[in-house]
Amino acid sequence: MNLESYFNKLKSDFPDINLPGIFEAEDYNESQLKINGIWTNYLYGCGVIRKNDRYVYLETDQERGYISVVKEFENKESLEQYICNRFTIIANASRDSNSKEEMAVRFVQQKYKYSEKQSRRMVAQIAKHKEIFEEFFNYARVGRFCKKDKSQTQVHGYTAEFLSKEYNLSPLGAYNYLVYLIEDPERALADLKAGLPTKDSSRFEKFIDQEEVQGKMDEKITTPVEEIAEPQKTPAETPAEQTALLEKLDAVQQALAALQQTFNDKIAEDTHKNSLFDNMHRELVRYQNGALDKIVDTIALDIIQLVDTTKGHVRVYDKKEPTEENYKKLLRIVKGIAEDLEDILYRQNIESYRVPGHEVDTRRQKIIQTVPTDDKSKDNLIAVRAADGYEKGDKVLRPERIKIFKYEAPATKPTENN
Repeated sequence: MNLESYFNKLKSDFPDINLPGIFEAEDYNESQLKINGIWTNYLYGCGVIRKNDRYVYLETDQERGYISVVKEFENKESLEQYICNRFTIIANASRDSNSKEEMAVRFVQQKYKYSEKQSRRMVAQIAKHKEIFEEFFNYARVGRFCKKDKSQTQVHGYTAEFLSKEYNLSPLGAYNYLVYLIEDPERALADLKAGLPTKDSSRFEKFIDQEEVQGKMDEKITTPVEEIAEPQKTPAETPAEQTALLEKLDAVQQALAALQQTFNDKIAEDTHKNSLFDNMHRELVRYQNGALDKIVDTIALDIIQLVDTTKGHVRVYDKKEPTEENYKKLLRIVKGIAEDLEDILYRQNIESYRVPGHEVDTRRQKIIQTVPTDDKSKDNLIAVRAADGYEKGDKVLRPERIKIFKYEAPATKPTENN
């Protein structure tokens, strides 16, 4: 089956999306593909093969190249419809991830006053490294050096927070330096060893001098009036003393001017920060509302595709004879519907699970019935697994449903004397 026509259409509709590659496989197993006679993995790809007179759509993941999606179809029309819907979902998901980069670009423009072109280039450099970009995006949202799960990205033992605190680097510069450490570690580590400009006491010297001058001013201002000598008793000042006094007054004026400028800069910076946080909050609310709509739309598209596929099967089998072979085929289709529904849950990060072993885990399993047994060693052990559990990340949405053995002592037989 030729998939290039679907790719070309989607790329025109959704520019800059991350679509899977196309492979031509001869066979497949639970995790790998057979390509050119060799069993192998294929990073983020898709393809179609014919097996047992059926079309089989295959898709591999982006992390290890293992098979992540297997779908069988009776006819070519159902296959083509599934591929169209599937690639549209992938394109929408890719476009959603790009919106994070857009928010990061706006953040860099507003905070660091770079042009749009410069901001996009910087964000694109960071976005090449997923872990760094995830933390940078979270910093843009909440102003903290950590990812959403509170962890920090380390590169050769350095974090963005450490680089920002210990070296003269802005947050943007710190994250760019993490990229530098990944892409050119020898030079980056050598630069750190040689010593980037550090935040030492030299930058505070002028403020210390200003405090000393201000202290002298306060001392003069708070001197009691009674202690000031009468004007007629004040000795005449020499020209040198007058020059020194004028120099001191000039230094005081300069210090006051510097303090006033520092105060004004601080006020302007706080005003800018408040405006920036207000804008970020509005953007975040819009993003959250839009993200929720996109999640609902994605689930709706998945369900619509499943409805269309099911109706197609009904139309096909409505015309067939009720033979044993057709029954087996229909049974496979019903099983496929359950798998499709699980795929919909999987795309929302919801996965099924079964607790290993025979002992009951009350945190992840729910007992729905007991099965009597006269074997005491089986008491409170799992007898039947009635339904899988489902979890989203570390949160259990529905525990696994089980039946357990319950020991019942056998009835004592009456003796002949009784």
